[in-house]
Amino acid sequence: MSYLLDTNVVINYLVASLPVGGMQLLNTIVDEEPIVSVVTKMETLGFNFKTATEQNAMETFIDGSAVL
Repeated sequence: MSYLLDTNVVINYLVASLPVGGMQLLNTIVDEEPIVSVVTKMETLGFNFKTATEQNAMETFIDGSAVL
């Protein structure tokens, strides 16, 4: 099953601020090819991450995602 991930889900996943169950579900989704919209890609790229590590994780995540 494929999921189209929302901006808030992507950001909260990357900064590990989801509840444990949400993180576990997203881990299984991310193990396959995540799918995001072009709007989610743009919003995520424009998000002001607190650290360079968070920024790099986001860029890696988007690069590994299918963008619709």
